[in-house]
Amino acid sequence: MELFILLPLLVLIIWDFRHRYVLLWHLLFFGGIQIGLSIYKFGLSFTGWNMLINTAILLLIGGVLKVYIHFRFKKKEAIGWGDVIFIFLLSPYFAYRTFLYFLIISFSLTLITWFIYTYNRSKDVGNDKIPLISGVGLCYFVLLIYQKINILWS
Repeated sequence: MELFILLPLLVLIIWDFRHRYVLLWHLLFFGGIQIGLSIYKFGLSFTGWNMLINTAILLLIGGVLKVYIHFRFKKKEAIGWGDVIFIFLLSPYFAYRTFLYFLIISFSLTLITWFIYTYNRSKDVGNDKIPLISGVGLCYFVLLIYQKINILWS
């Protein structure tokens, strides 16, 4: 069942990396499959609790970051709405502790990879926006493939 989500996830990854934004219908299609996959795998009540707890965690983290960015950098916006929606759409699949580990690891890998990528290219080329959906989505893609292979080998 996890394989059904890989195609829309791959579309989001490629689209975000090329254009630095995603289309709403891509997110809605991915979200529908994501919620359906979570309900199929974990059941409705567990998926609902995952969404509730993880959304509360994301709101807390987002609020603290918004205040920090506002006072530190005097910016109103530091992350796109597509990135925010995508991260919220990941919430039904993970238990809260696993979700926090996943976010920390995937954000760290995305930032390290993006730093290496921008450091090795000239300063006058391209877009300075980080393709967060691409980085986090690629980590999620790898996680789903790993889980599927692990189940098949067990």
